[in-house]
Amino acid sequence: MSLGKKTINGSLLLLFGKVIQKSLGIISMLVLARFLTPEDFGIVAMATITAFFFDVIGETGTPQYIAQKDTITSEDVNTAWTLNLIFKAACFVCFILAIPLISAYSENELIEPVLYCISLVIPLGALISPGLIVQSRNLNYKPITKLSIIEKLVSICVTIPLAILLESYWAMVIGMIASYALKFFISYLVAPWSVRLCFQNIKAQWKFSKWVLGQGIIGFSRSEADSFLTTRLFGIDILGGFNLMKNISTLPANEIIRPIVNPLLPAFSRLKNEPERLAYQFTNCLVIIMLMSSVIVGYIYFFHDILIRLAFDEKWWEFSPLLGTLSLIIVTFSISEVVVRLLLSKGLTKVSFVFSTITLAVLLLALLGVEYSSIVDFAKARVAIAYLSCLVLLGYAYYLLKTSGLFFIVSSSIISLCAFIAGIITRELIDAVSLNIVLEFFGSGILYVVIYIALLLLVLVALWKIPSVQQRVLYLISLFQQLIKKEKVSHD
Repeated sequence: MSLGKKTINGSLLLLFGKVIQKSLGIISMLVLARFLTPEDFGIVAMATITAFFFDVIGETGTPQYIAQKDTITSEDVNTAWTLNLIFKAACFVCFILAIPLISAYSENELIEPVLYCISLVIPLGALISPGLIVQSRNLNYKPITKLSIIEKLVSICVTIPLAILLESYWAMVIGMIASYALKFFISYLVAPWSVRLCFQNIKAQWKFSKWVLGQGIIGFSRSEADSFLTTRLFGIDILGGFNLMKNISTLPANEIIRPIVNPLLPAFSRLKNEPERLAYQFTNCLVIIMLMSSVIVGYIYFFHDILIRLAFDEKWWEFSPLLGTLSLIIVTFSISEVVVRLLLSKGLTKVSFVFSTITLAVLLLALLGVEYSSIVDFAKARVAIAYLSCLVLLGYAYYLLKTSGLFFIVSSSIISLCAFIAGIITRELIDAVSLNIVLEFFGSGILYVVIYIALLLLVLVALWKIPSVQQRVLYLISLFQQLIKKEKVSHD
């Protein structure tokens, strides 16, 4: 099999596995929310955030190191596994020692035994077969996909029955530990590897791992700092609602927008020596993101109450405004990802790291330095910081490209305005009639999308005589046609 076909088959297999995993995860979340309380979710969220933070501290970038080498030996793999194991063991000990402090910080006596149990995920994760990394490097994704699906199925089969029987957070804790334990054992069946402690060329691997370590810590801290602070400021039950709404709000960015935009991004590295074409392609990517994200954000922002009432029972309804507010981060998340890809294509990894560090510092100062009257106000501050950071990053990107971002500013403003107007009109129309929740969901969704597209078409007709608008629109149409042709060729 050719490398191209192998890559396509591998990507499709990974996509299939991810779809199955996410579908099972959503089903599990909806069922668990029926039997468990916000406090249950908050206890598990606090425990997993802190455990995974210590796990990230020990992440040495083994998959990246093995993937970037031209050739690998068993010594390379075993040394990478050994280095990762040493760091994870040290982090496990540090986490155990820190548990009393974390428990005191949360001001909830129930969390301490959960933390001790959850700590097992660190050594279990470190001990899985390095053969999985080798298989990934060889573009053989079958064992990885098989393992991920089995792991998720086991987690659901353990967690949901226990949640129904116990109606306690321990259902999620036991399910998570069972999932990691099974992953450890099955990894050696689907990707066998004779592991042993090895220290050959460990200095070279550590030199590579230092950057990965720093970026992992900063990245995780940026994404979870708000959840960690929520516990202290508002209590563990509010953390449960906040974290669940946050997880739901990130689904569109991760599962819809990112896969659509990803095929456009590799062009950045190929065009890095052609600044004009690179700037043109960069702006096109951003416009596509705005078209996709605005329609999703607009619907969630205006109809968050319908979504929550449809999917969850009464104890979660009070958290629906949080979903509407946090959904606004979808835009900044997607745009920032494209800008970071641009920086990486230019070899500016240190700039990306420094920016992430500064953003984390600003986030912590803003969230800790102001007293918030409600969790919604806290979430609004989090969103405001995300937009400010995104604007700074975007400005720096256009500075690097030595071009104006005026076209993107104007087009994104028009797109956002269309989404906002569509939301207001649809909300008024839906509120004017009495429908059951299912009809409200489908009716509001269809009507909102129709009005959004109609408004965009009206604007396009009004601006069509402007040459730059025609040029951009025709280019985007041709770009989509090329993508469709490539997809057909890949299937053939």
